[in-house]
Amino acid sequence: MSLTSDILDLRAIHLSLYSEWNNLTNDLNSLAAWLSAEGNPSSGAAASAMAAHTLNIRALYMGASPSMRNTTYAILHYIDDNLNGGAPPYELTMEKILAAMWDSDKLMSFQYINYIDAMRASIWNVEIYETHLADWYRHFNL
Repeated sequence: MSLTSDILDLRAIHLSLYSEWNNLTNDLNSLAAWLSAEGNPSSGAAASAMAAHTLNIRALYMGASPSMRNTTYAILHYIDDNLNGGAPPYELTMEKILAAMWDSDKLMSFQYINYIDAMRASIWNVEIYETHLADWYRHFNL
């Protein structure tokens, strides 16, 4: 899942909710007309008032400017587009890992020793110069 797909899912939910509010408003208006026709004008007026409230809620949610729906989309799209501050996605590289280890507390770097030892078998065919290795040992020497 990504924020973009969540925004699209939210859009579908908003549209379904809008449709349900329309249905509720229409049903309340039908109820108001039926109650009034049956001789219950005060009940009809109450149902008509409820229909007006659902119409107002629907308008605030979807039709007003600004609407809750559009404002929610705008916020989520802004977050989706600017989550990383407009910078390109961060790429973690071995160079960055090694630079961070070099600059870190030397004791923290020793946590990687078991991992490095396990990987040594895969790098035996790489030419390593004594001076380079000695520089590394001196750097991590307590």
